[in-house]
Amino acid sequence: SKWPAAVAMPSSIVQVQQCVEWARFQCKKLTVVGGGHSGHCVWDGALAVDLQPGFGEAKFCSEECNLLSAGGGATLATIVKAAEEGGRMCCVGTAPSVGAGLLLQGGIGHLARWKGLAVD
Repeated sequence: SKWPAAVAMPSSIVQVQQCVEWARFQCKKLTVVGGGHSGHCVWDGALAVDLQPGFGEAKFCSEECNLLSAGGGATLATIVKAAEEGGRMCCVGTAPSVGAGLLLQGGIGHLARWKGLAVD
């Protein structure tokens, strides 16, 4: 079972820094929850920092350089929507609720054979 000591939902970078400092001061492990698709991101006794509420946005920023900016709590559904609004597509996995953890595993999805992995 995965039971964190505490869960924080920061809404600013300063609050994220405070979470890191608190965990360090309390000698607690710190774990980051991005999309929160699975329980693999939560550890027993750790401070779980859930980025989805405060850092779950994504937006298409620039036509010239095809830049899309996504927060640490953005899910693939949010990222795909932002890409579509910019007239683009992106290689993603098969579950819209996954966050950045997809990239940590390579990013295998429906478009992998045609366009490559999400991590590419």
